[in-house]
Amino acid sequence: MSHHKFEDAAVRDHAMGLNTAGEPLDQFTPAQVAKLAQISGLLDELPVVTTDEELDAIIVSLIAIRDRP
Repeated sequence: MSHHKFEDAAVRDHAMGLNTAGEPLDQFTPAQVAKLAQISGLLDELPVVTTDEELDAIIVSLIAIRDRP
């Protein structure tokens, strides 16, 4: 399990937040709406992350933070 797994999870969580923000789409430009649609499609294509995978990624990242010089 690498530190990148936590970064991946953070990006996924942020993207999901954007995808479900509930903002009226009229607050976005057409280009931004297209990007949000692309993000939604990409999220649908990602594999499911198990709780164990998420917990393992957090542990690895916390150890990396703790052990920084």
